[in-house]
Amino acid sequence: MTEAEDAAVILGVTDRAFLIRLTDGARVEVGPELLRDATVRSDPTRLLALLTSKNVSHAPWLPDFAAKSLAAADLSLEVRICLRMALALRGSEGETARLLGEIGEMPHGPMLGAVLRVLPRAVGPRAVEAMRPALAALDDATWRGAVDGFALLSRSTSELLEAELSRQDLTPIGRRRLLDAAASVESPGESLLDLLESLALKSDPETERTAAGVLLRGDSAAIRSRLLSLMEKAPALDIDLATYFTVRPTPEATPGLIRMLIRASNPSTPDEFLQMNVMQALAACTGLRLGLDAKRWIEWWNTKAPK
Repeated sequence: MTEAEDAAVILGVTDRAFLIRLTDGARVEVGPELLRDATVRSDPTRLLALLTSKNVSHAPWLPDFAAKSLAAADLSLEVRICLRMALALRGSEGETARLLGEIGEMPHGPMLGAVLRVLPRAVGPRAVEAMRPALAALDDATWRGAVDGFALLSRSTSELLEAELSRQDLTPIGRRRLLDAAASVESPGESLLDLLESLALKSDPETERTAAGVLLRGDSAAIRSRLLSLMEKAPALDIDLATYFTVRPTPEATPGLIRMLIRASNPSTPDEFLQMNVMQALAACTGLRLGLDAKRWIEWWNTKAPK
């Protein structure tokens, strides 16, 4: 058994990569000899994790090792991409262009998904040209990798994600998948929130629910404002909104919840489940327990609620 076969567990690959030898638990540092091992190279996903860790991608020996490895005629596409990714992480512009070209040749599958997750770290916004077509992939690992890549690019700013969601050539399934990345934006801008509200109202039903779901995960004043607006425009979201304002009581939601209770109490189509959820939300938002009778809530609102 080779050292690489023996050292089967990777630890700390997002920062410092090393392997643990199974026979005695000793730590094995990653160096050129280990990366040349056929066992390591036979698992491209593990090789990618090793080469893109900080201690390996920034090791002084890496450029020379990668250049010599890339000169080999029999190198597989996956291994070439792993090596070019490590060089791109060091800021090699020439390798960035080659890397993006070769990613376009990769078949859909777990390896492409892993590459797309790391790519934004290496090439920044240029990763979009590789991630965009992957959003429509049938393979789960591929499109999920693209979504994770967009989330990484959009974590600190929502402008790029907003532009992608607004593209006219984006397929409905691609838009829904990209909406998952929107939930990772730490401080979504007003224009992105406006776009999410619009998509929650004027799309196909599945996209509407996905866009609303992104808003329902947030808790900022700006997001609550959009949800209050949706209360008046999107009755299909009544249950979700009632649950939201039960967990995050907002007095401004009271009139909308009362109107929701009126809808749920329609004699021709009563909805007891929605009634119970709205009653709980009203109790959370007002501190009152006036039951399921919408008339009692209307009377209280008209006479007791602050004007």
